Amino acid sequence: MILEAFPNTSPAQDPATLVYDVRYPEPQAIAKMASGRSWREWTLQELASNRSMSNWVTDEGFVVVLPAFLYAALESDDVKPEAGWVRESTYLDLSPLTPGARTALERRSQLFDVPQLEAICAWLQMENNGETPEDLAFWSSALERAKALP
Repeated sequence: MILEAFPNTSPAQDPATLVYDVRYPEPQAIAKMASGRSWREWTLQELASNRSMSNWVTDEGFVVVLPAFLYAALESDDVKPEAGWVRESTYLDLSPLTPGARTALERRSQLFDVPQLEAICAWLQMENNGETPEDLAFWSSALERAKALP
């Protein structure tokens, strides 16, 4: 579902559209990882190294990088421990449990289309086993709002 919902395209070449401030090492690493490559080309190791991405990416950048994290988190962490790190950070990146996170996610959720929101909801249903219903409720509401748009 993730592969179908998110296009296999490279992000814009200008790092300013992807990350907030390229003066710091974290956004530099994210911009380098994404430069001229589709999210499907990013390695699990690169994603694990950049797992605090939501702190550094713009709202548009979040839309670009999230599918890579969703997809990589499906890997078995029995075989690849980095997948567990990516999965845990992705949960946090999708969690609206703090006021600041909720505000950011409300903006960001509006940038996804219906198939992408369906993929996010399906990922949450599959991966969190109902442990954090607030996360799924937030994204399900975003999906319903998107479906209601003309």
